[in-house]
Amino acid sequence: MPGCNVYLLVGQEGLTLIDSGLPWGAPRVLEGIRALGFQPLALRVILVTHGHPDHYGGAGDLQQQTGAKVYMHRADTVPTARGDTVPRYFPIPGYPRPVVDGFLEEGQVLPILGGLRVLHTPGHTPGSICLLLEMHGLLFTGDTLLTTRSRFARPLPIHDPEAYMRSLERLAGLSFEKACPGHGRPLLEGADERLRGLVEAVKARGGPAWWRLLRWLVGLTGARSDTRHR
Repeated sequence: MPGCNVYLLVGQEGLTLIDSGLPWGAPRVLEGIRALGFQPLALRVILVTHGHPDHYGGAGDLQQQTGAKVYMHRADTVPTARGDTVPRYFPIPGYPRPVVDGFLEEGQVLPILGGLRVLHTPGHTPGSICLLLEMHGLLFTGDTLLTTRSRFARPLPIHDPEAYMRSLERLAGLSFEKACPGHGRPLLEGADERLRGLVEAVKARGGPAWWRLLRWLVGLTGARSDTRHR
């Protein structure tokens, strides 16, 4: 999808979309839903992993066309003069921001595919979340963790290096075989072990202080920097 990976969960409760891509990608989401044999009105829920427009951008259009409810963490939202709530960061002129119908909270278990657990993992943004399907050993990571080839990578910028490091350490203590990132290909085996290796590599390089140095260097050069663990 334009902007980021999106994931469609199919359950008895209807269709759930994790992230929505950039605004102009909404027609492709609807096309994909139809290609799978479903009608767009079967889309009931859109879960936004964080408040950047490559992840929430298409949700406004999808919300208007399907009636789906949009949920995200409160820390990445802002109230409007109309009295509703929308994603906080980087609105794109000419495209509607979704109205947030409810907030996702740490530890909340959503009744989706046997239980989808919300993990508040601040760092990339204050309201970043991951979503864990414990019965299936599957973690949806948003931009908290990305992949390159067969490993995890973490592109800058990071909003809060200390919070991000704590989030990484927390995720490294969980058990999950597979990880579906916001960008990059899913890891289909040994994802938790790979993450533990990444955490150890980051600690060996100085932890949050290392992230801050990389962010400063990227700001100087305008380059994109990835932190990788082989």
